[in-house]
Amino acid sequence: VGSEMCIRDRDDAAAVQSMAGSLLTQDGQTSMLDLTTLPQQSAHTWVYHAISKFGFNRIQAQNICGATENKKQVFSSDYCCTKVGKSLIIEQLAAAVKSIEISGPGEYEFDKISIHVKLVEMIDGQNPLDMIPSNATNAAFDAEMISFPLTFGPFHSSESMQPLGNRNKVKLKKLISSIASKPCGLKDTSGEIIWLYKQRISEKAKLSMNTKTVLMLETQAMHKSAEPI
Repeated sequence: VGSEMCIRDRDDAAAVQSMAGSLLTQDGQTSMLDLTTLPQQSAHTWVYHAISKFGFNRIQAQNICGATENKKQVFSSDYCCTKVGKSLIIEQLAAAVKSIEISGPGEYEFDKISIHVKLVEMIDGQNPLDMIPSNATNAAFDAEMISFPLTFGPFHSSESMQPLGNRNKVKLKKLISSIASKPCGLKDTSGEIIWLYKQRISEKAKLSMNTKTVLMLETQAMHKSAEPI
């Protein structure tokens, strides 16, 4: 009897997943789900069964289904699900961009971004705080507070950092100013995020009046025809 029940439960689950999957429509490589077609009381359950094949879990399905903000996103390892109005848009993530290792001063390249890394020794009477860049594409750190190698690469929006001026760590998705942004930046040797590129630096390794050596990172787009980064 027990085995028959297991088979019946498995068949029921497969039937529900198949029915939920049929609610998806295709537009090229993009899958879409119209939330208005789902019963309100159990919408998140239907959403889960519809998008679970893309690697999303129940909590993600519940969060995206109940989200009140437009363009709310959740990520699986290979897909992004975005809530746009009363619909869900599921798209495959672009091929992962690998992080690069920064072993010391020099020139580096990451995903069409050139990175110039240098160390600047402070001289008597020089204020280290004057080294804070006015351009968001550059960053400066107290070199004695971090050690090489560093890594520059992509982040997941679910990762956290301690932004400058904050006592606690904050999820990157709360710091990213544009929903279209693909978060990337700098991590120290321990894997802690110390720079969310074009957004924030962390409390760790911030410049102070006691800074003796400044680590500077200056970046720019590698192609003149590209839009400013």
